[in-house]
Order: sequence, then structure tokens, then C-alpha cells
Amino acid sequence: MKYLTLLFLFFAKVSFSQLVTVSEEKKKSTEKDSSSSVYLEAGIFSVNRTLESNPDFLNKALGERANETKINLWSYSIGMVSPISKHFVFDGGLSFIQNGEQYAWKSSTSDSSFNYETKYRYIGMPLQVKFQTGKNFQFFIGGGLIPQMQVAYLQSQNWTDSLGGKDEAKIKTYSNLNSFVLSAVGSAGMVLNFQNNFGLRISAQYRRQLTDSYTKYNGYLHRTSAIGFTFGLTRKL
Repeated sequence: MKYLTLLFLFFAKVSFSQLVTVSEEKKKSTEKDSSSSVYLEAGIFSVNRTLESNPDFLNKALGERANETKINLWSYSIGMVSPISKHFVFDGGLSFIQNGEQYAWKSSTSDSSFNYETKYRYIGMPLQVKFQTGKNFQFFIGGGLIPQMQVAYLQSQNWTDSLGGKDEAKIKTYSNLNSFVLSAVGSAGMVLNFQNNFGLRISAQYRRQLTDSYTKYNGYLHRTSAIGFTFGLTRKL
């Protein structure tokens, strides 16, 4: 009887230990990922602009600028994601952002043509709060603001004359550009984390400029919007 009792206690202990282990593993598998991470990503965006005459200064007619069209431009970001609570994170970093437009004209009576691409380049600081869920496979959605400092302007022109001669020019200055603009941003995406702490990150993003690209002394009011996809690498800290 004594040996039966000891045998029963032994099997009971083993079974209980196994149940505890399984329970702990199950609990760990369902826990949220509370670690911070850094990321590096690139994005391709379809950038459009709204352009209006400035009624407070000159009220200048749009002219041929009314025929400008959207343009595809790349942007790049480095950032950090830090937990705020169980399902919310703060996503902040630095970005190289490009806005712009393009124009194309071709004569109907000769070989003359004129084209340009305009790019407004900024260093931005995206600040977003996001809802995030999952561990090895994470989904996130959120939004925030992007303060942007203007760092460069570039208009690349090329044309053909009536005799077929070609030429080009680059303009790197433009009067009355705002040195600071503010945009709103929204994004949704996913992260696939690997066991080596690295992961893949992909998202859809929309941003809309809230303030004017030009100063109040410019003849136009100019704001941009952009929609696109970003992709990159992440690493847990």
C-alpha cells in the first residue's frame, strides 16, 4: 500500500507539472509583444496637389499650372515603435519626404515640347499613435502628424524646339517657399517577426498637407496629398 501511494503521488506530480508547463506555454503564446523595435523603410507614393489663386496676394491666375498632374515619388524613413499600453504603441522617427507635381506640353503643329517635374523635399518627424495586436505576426493601424522642414526645391525641365533640338535645365530656387509645413498621416499594415529579432514590415499610408507650401506673399495656395505603400526591415530591441 505504501508503494502504491508513493507511485500515485509521483504520477500526480508529473501530471501537474506537465499541465503547468502547457498552461505557461499557452499563456506565453497569447501574450502581447511588449518589446520596442526600430525600423528602416522606403515608400513609393502617388503625390497630388491642390493649387488655388491666393486672394490675399495678387490673386494670380493659374494659367498653365492648372494642367499640372500627379507624380510618383519615393520617401524614406527610420523610426522606433514603443509600447504605450497593452494594445497601443507610439511610432516616431525621421523621414525624407518628397512632394511635387509634373507638367507636359506638346505642340500640335510642330515638334516643340516642354516638360518639367517639380519636387519639394522635406525632413519630417512622423509622430503616430497606433493600435497594434499580435506577436510573431502583428497588425497595426493609426495616425498622427508630421512636422516637416523644407530642405530643397528642384524643378527639372526639358524641351524640344521646332527644329528638333533638345535642351534641359535644373532650377533649384523658388521664391516664397514656407520653411515649415504640417501634414496629417494615417497608416495601416503588418509586421512579420522572425526568431532572430528581425522582421519584415509593410504598410499602406496616406498623408495630407494641412498648411500651405508657399508663404502668404506667393500668388498661389499650394497643398499636397499622397497615398502609397511602404516596406522595410524591423529589429526588436
